Amino acid sequence: MSQTEPNERKSKLMMPSQVQADALSLATRLAKLMAWARAMSLKQPLTDAQADVHMEEWALIAREIGFEALSEAVHEVMRNDTEWFPSVKAIRERGGLKQEDRLQVEINAAWDLVQNYIARFWHPDLGPRRNAPAIPPRIEYAIRQLRGLRRISMRSYESEPFMRREFAEAYRLAPLADEMRPQLAASFEGKALPSGLKRLAAMKKMG
Repeated sequence: MSQTEPNERKSKLMMPSQVQADALSLATRLAKLMAWARAMSLKQPLTDAQADVHMEEWALIAREIGFEALSEAVHEVMRNDTEWFPSVKAIRERGGLKQEDRLQVEINAAWDLVQNYIARFWHPDLGPRRNAPAIPPRIEYAIRQLRGLRRISMRSYESEPFMRREFAEAYRLAPLADEMRPQLAASFEGKALPSGLKRLAAMKKMG
């Protein structure tokens, strides 16, 4: 047996204990933060059950941004924004977790991914290359709403801001569209297309 094996085994055995210690430490710090916040919110005393629910939400925030950032957000909200007990939403926004901002960052990254895909893996005459990676479904939906990669690749300096706006709106709606797909499929099943739509579908097939 090598000399490193006992140390490795000891390290593996210590890992669960360390995880438990970290969790206990976080719980202790959350409890102290909650006690301070309850003392500060004179206009809205919490029941113990309500405090437990808030602490569970705070623990989730701490996992995202760290306890120190969470603590700073709670202190800033309580000192500057309200005399009532702060909502989880208010704390998340103070901690830099405003949902709209996070979504906009995600949209920007998705747009950059599309531009990189066009430059590296797609040709206007041949389509995607053999080594092209799969496009995530949410981004694929947004591309379809913009009528495909060809239109995106042919954007001009003047049209790009409008196209990015279209892309952002489609990206936002993608989860709802996916959720409603079965309902819409059942709703449209067996219904004949109007003659105008039939002609449009035929023209697309010919194109």
